[in-house]
Amino acid sequence: MKYQQPFQIIVILLFAVSCHKGEKQILLPTLDTFPREIVKKLDVLYTESGQPKIKLSSPLAKRYATRQSEKLIMPEGIALLFYDSLGEEYAKLTARYAERLLNEKKTILRYEVIIETADKKKLTTEELIWDENQHKIFSNLFVRIVTPDKIIWGDGFESDERFEKYVILHPKGEIHLNELK
Repeated sequence: MKYQQPFQIIVILLFAVSCHKGEKQILLPTLDTFPREIVKKLDVLYTESGQPKIKLSSPLAKRYATRQSEKLIMPEGIALLFYDSLGEEYAKLTARYAERLLNEKKTILRYEVIIETADKKKLTTEELIWDENQHKIFSNLFVRIVTPDKIIWGDGFESDERFEKYVILHPKGEIHLNELK
């Protein structure tokens, strides 16, 4: 019985050591936590056959990349000018935030999104998504469209990329401006 007490202490110590979880794991940030590139005062002109198509401007752009995805974030806003086949500006788009998902070919625009066209149409919303694969722009949020002859508003919106053929999915109202005169 003399050795029973030290034996019990050893068993308790072994049990305590075996229950120890080991060293704490340090979680390192994933690859997309830090941008791979940062550009200040970004101005890019996209052309086709030497003709300007889109001019993109942003005060700040950050590119993030992982093995699975790549995205470009413009947290301080974006301005896009769209040009027709003659090089004339036909539309302007502005937003206070933009996120371009390069692998998915989608652009998400948020906060005070405004599209103005040369034919005096103006769309305002808080979020707009451009899907290049489907060649359309859309929103699930409240939209307001002002044309020379009417104002239309509602929830949800779909259009072609040029904002020529559009539909408000859940219209809430329409005012014909000619009736107000």
